[in-house]
Amino acid sequence: MRAHARLSAVVGQLLGLALDDDDSSQQAAIDVDRLLRRVLPKPETVSTTGSTFELLDEVIADGGLDVAIRVLLDALTRARHSSTGGHLGHVVELLRAVELLVGLVTSLDSVESEVRNYGCTCDVVRTDNMAEFDVQMTSVSDCVTDDATLSHRLRCHSGGRATDCHFRSRRVASVAAFDDDDCRDHHLPSLSVRLSGWCLCDQQRTVPLTRLLTDTRSVCELALVKVNLDAGLTSWLSAALRANTSLVRLDLRLSSLGDPAGAAALGESLSRHRRMRTLILAGTGLTDAGLRSLLAALSANRKLVELDVGFNDLSTGSGCLALGDALSMRRPPLRRLRLREDAITWSTSTVAPLFRSAARSTRLRCLDVSGNALSDDGVSQLSEALLINRTLRELNVEYCQFGYRGCRALARALRSNDALRSLQLSRNAIGDDGFSEIAGALRYNRAVTSLGANQCHVTNVGLAHLLDALRHNVTVTLVKLCYNDIGRRANDDQRRRRTRLRRDWMTSCSSLQVSEISLTKRLRQRK
Repeated sequence: MRAHARLSAVVGQLLGLALDDDDSSQQAAIDVDRLLRRVLPKPETVSTTGSTFELLDEVIADGGLDVAIRVLLDALTRARHSSTGGHLGHVVELLRAVELLVGLVTSLDSVESEVRNYGCTCDVVRTDNMAEFDVQMTSVSDCVTDDATLSHRLRCHSGGRATDCHFRSRRVASVAAFDDDDCRDHHLPSLSVRLSGWCLCDQQRTVPLTRLLTDTRSVCELALVKVNLDAGLTSWLSAALRANTSLVRLDLRLSSLGDPAGAAALGESLSRHRRMRTLILAGTGLTDAGLRSLLAALSANRKLVELDVGFNDLSTGSGCLALGDALSMRRPPLRRLRLREDAITWSTSTVAPLFRSAARSTRLRCLDVSGNALSDDGVSQLSEALLINRTLRELNVEYCQFGYRGCRALARALRSNDALRSLQLSRNAIGDDGFSEIAGALRYNRAVTSLGANQCHVTNVGLAHLLDALRHNVTVTLVKLCYNDIGRRANDDQRRRRTRLRRDWMTSCSSLQVSEISLTKRLRQRK
């Protein structure tokens, strides 16, 4: 029921977009109204003053969503032929994609499909009760996480100029950020489709998905979550991706890729893709051998900028070497690399070359190595990269098992680095000594805006060093210090000193999160 409700909402949005077309909206409204009334069982009972959207709801309730889509396709196709311009052609293509999705969702309610699910041998649940489906309107500009669009989103969500949520009012921050031949299409509406917990071993479901990817250019984001893709990557999915020209973001998290041959087939299908920007393979069972095969196939790709291979097993280190080579050769031209909890341990022969390649990269903007046992030596090597690199904007070293020596190396890099904007080092036992080193570096740093230090064993002493440093810093806007030992066992002199420092600093930093509540709230309670 929820899937049909989501599809109905998308159909309503597309109808609104068609009627908003200046060139052909009047003719389209007439044709849609006439055809909708024709399919109603008792059109004389419908008010003549009712809106077209009310008619659409009645047709969906009486005849079904598939009938309503066919009526809209017929009416908008006629209006399209009689118009001289506009975007009715794109709306018609989107409606055809929604029609394929209706057939796909209908397969969930099929008794024959349920029987085949119970006879299937894949690892997905044998019943569709837990299967999830979601579809929504989006645009290519919203699927690309780049510097221009990211800064645009941050401005919109941080109290900047209010913008309409509808895609028609969104503006692309910079067309050059996409680096695409079809940059004029980035503002057009597209579909974002998410399937979770589905069994895709049945052709009744794979055929509509294949047609959706090959026969239309309407889907810019596809998520296949908790799906067994062992056979799909070597059959229908790889062929569909090879023929697809619209996908910008592909999310396969928690889906099984099988052996390295599956990763190689995926890379081969995306090697010449003209638009793919983001590939998420978190928790897919990817190994070092599979990552090497994937990167070897993706070496011909010139568009992929974001790769997430977190929550996999890359313990042997050969995958890190392959990633280092990919960053050095810029094939693919990665800007965002995520290696969260990949069982990577510090090694001068495998991990160090990756960090050196990251230091020399002129394109890398985000590096996430959290949850790996880098220790002080690994973080020190990464800090050496920050002394050289002038393009990295986000660094995440949470839960990397380093202490004071790693913090001292990071502080040394922060004093000279003017590019890093976000530094996350939570869940490391750095204590007051290590945190004081970071805080001391913020006295001179004018680039960092966000600092995360949750669960770092920081006490009132570390907080006092931070507040003192922030009196000289005007760029930091967010500091996270949750679940530390702050505010405990403090005498009256320490409380008064911390309160005075906090008042002096309130004008520069917009958010300081301490323990479960903010420091500002605590100060108000003390008053």
